[in-house]
Amino acid sequence: MNTLYFNVYINTDIAIVALDLSSITGALALPYYQDFVSNASSDNTLTVSVGPDTVTGVTKAIMNGLEIMKISNALKSLDGSG
Repeated sequence: MNTLYFNVYINTDIAIVALDLSSITGALALPYYQDFVSNASSDNTLTVSVGPDTVTGVTKAIMNGLEIMKISNALKSLDGSG
């Protein structure tokens, strides 16, 4: 508890700094969610990763679930061009 600090990255951008799941939820058995909106990179990929937080000095990181949803455009198409 209180030792799982890590950073979350989406593509090359840092999404969350020094996230500690145990201090947010009070227990590791509870789910935590955070919503983000991001475009795919120039090669049409989306990368999500976790890494150590250098500020706290703790080098532990976990991610045991990820849900990605694609949003349709005004034409109700999931294809970016319509």
